[in-house]
Amino acid sequence: MNHTPKMITAMMAALALSGCGLPRSGPYIEELTASAEDPAAGVELVQVDAAVAEITRAASVDGFGPDFLAAREENYDAVGKGDLLSVSVWEANENAIFAPDGARVARIEAIIVDGRGEIYVPFVGRLHAAGRTPGQIREAIRAALADKTLDPQVEVRVAERRGRSVTVSGIAAKNGVFPLERQNGRLLSTISLAGGVGEDPLNVRVKLRRGDLEGAAWLQDIYNDPALDVALRAGDTLILERDARTFAALGAVGSQSLVPFPKPTMSALEALAAARGLQDAAADPTGVFIFRNEAPEIMSALGRPGDGGEAQTAYLIDLTSSQGLFAADAFEIRDGDSIYVTTAPFTRWRKVLGAVVPTVNFAASTATLGSF
Repeated sequence: MNHTPKMITAMMAALALSGCGLPRSGPYIEELTASAEDPAAGVELVQVDAAVAEITRAASVDGFGPDFLAAREENYDAVGKGDLLSVSVWEANENAIFAPDGARVARIEAIIVDGRGEIYVPFVGRLHAAGRTPGQIREAIRAALADKTLDPQVEVRVAERRGRSVTVSGIAAKNGVFPLERQNGRLLSTISLAGGVGEDPLNVRVKLRRGDLEGAAWLQDIYNDPALDVALRAGDTLILERDARTFAALGAVGSQSLVPFPKPTMSALEALAAARGLQDAAADPTGVFIFRNEAPEIMSALGRPGDGGEAQTAYLIDLTSSQGLFAADAFEIRDGDSIYVTTAPFTRWRKVLGAVVPTVNFAASTATLGSF
C-alpha cells in the first residue's frame, strides 16, 4: 500500500496548523500591508522613494534666529545694573565741599548702580549710569559740580562688575553664573570658561535663552560655522544638553533595542547599521517599515491630508533595488521612530518545517508499522 499521498496530506495539514501559532517577533509584511490598506485601521501606508524622502525631511528646528545672529557684542566699557563704582573728586579751591579738611580729594567707594540704572553722588544727586561708560558718568558729575566748586576733577572706576553675567548649566564641566566680559563675550569662549564638555560635540546641543527668545545648535556646528558663535548678552542662559533622542529597532535586525542617535541627523540606512544591520538568515529586505505619527503638513504634501491632524504612518522601504537603497539613504529618521524589519518567507517556512518534521516522522513511522 502506498502511503505517500496520506503522508503528504498530513504534512500539508501540519504545515497549515503549525503556521498559525509559530513563535515570531512581530507581524509579517502581508499582515502589515493588509492592515494599512484597511480604512478602518487608520494607518497610512507610504512606499518610500526619492520624492517621499525629500518631502518627509524635517526642516531643522536647530539654529539661531536673526535676533541672535545679528546681535553685536555688548559694550563692555558700559556700566550695568548692579555694578559697584568708585568715584574720586579733586577740588582746586581750599573751601572744598567734598573734603573740607584740606585733603582736596574725596573718594566715594562702593556706589551701587540700582535697579533703575541710577547712582547717587553727594552734591550731585541721582544720575543715570547703566549703559554709560565711566568716562560719560565722569563728565556728567563734572557738569553737575561746575557751579558748586572750582574746576572739579573727577575719576570714575568700575570697582566690581556684578550686573553683567551669563548662566551656564547642563553638562558643562562647571555650572554657574559667569561675568560677561570682553574675553568671553561669545558662545564658545563662555563654554570654554565653564570648562567645556567631556562629550563628543556631535552629541551636544547648545541652547541659548534670552528673555522670550530661544535658539539651539549642535556644538560641532558651532565649531564649524563661526556665524553660529553668537554674541552673548547680560542675563543670557546657556544650557548644554546631551543628545537624548532614540529610535526603536525591532524585528529581524542584529540588535532589537532602543538605539540612541550617534549624530545630529540619521538616514534609514544609517539607523539600520546602528542596529547592527539586517539578519541575513531571517530578514525580508522588501519589508522594512518605519512607523511614526506624521505631521499634518507633511501628510498634505504627500497628498494624504486626512483629518488635518497627526497621522499614524507606516513608511515601507524595499532594499532590494538600487532606487530603494538610495531612498533609504535619503529618508531621515526622527526621534521616537520605530523601525521594524519583517521576516522573510523562507524563514517562516523553515520554522514551519522545523515544527512539523516530528509530526511527519511520526506519521511515517505509523505508516511503516501499518504495512506489516
